[in-house]
Amino acid sequence: MEAVAPIWSSNPEAWKRVFNSPIECGLRIAIILSEIYPEERDLQQLIQLDYLLVHSSDMDDGPPSVHPQHPYRASELHLRRPLVEQGLAMMLSKSIVECSVTPSGIVYRAGTWSLAFLNDLQSAYTQHLKLSAKWIASKYALMPTQELASKLKSQFQQWGAEFSPTTLALTESH
Repeated sequence: MEAVAPIWSSNPEAWKRVFNSPIECGLRIAIILSEIYPEERDLQQLIQLDYLLVHSSDMDDGPPSVHPQHPYRASELHLRRPLVEQGLAMMLSKSIVECSVTPSGIVYRAGTWSLAFLNDLQSAYTQHLKLSAKWIASKYALMPTQELASKLKSQFQQWGAEFSPTTLALTESH
């Protein structure tokens, strides 16, 4: 069988349809849930944990971020919900993620096919996600939603000054 060239070799713009897409977000959520298995998390918690996975270096002790820093990344937390919902739907349809209804609401956990799916993914990007998810599991996965939201908010305020108009003007002039 002949090797298939990556999609971006013939179409350099094709990668843009993968990154920050429902499939990439679903992959990140599956990695987080498999790392904290058998724990379950609700949608809001998954949104917060997904943000941390992508921007882990925003936290003082975090590993390098998967995505680059940009001045508007704090707004991602609010914009991430539909992407996480779409990613969850994709992973639910393949039993990579499962959900259940509890007295406190709908929760998600790693599904039947989670480990088999994730163990077959060996790219450097996936390995980076898995290492960051281990860090998240050890530091933040068990935090209550409001406590994690407060921690994120304080981090946003702390690094928000790095992109102030004055800082940007000084940086651009060099």
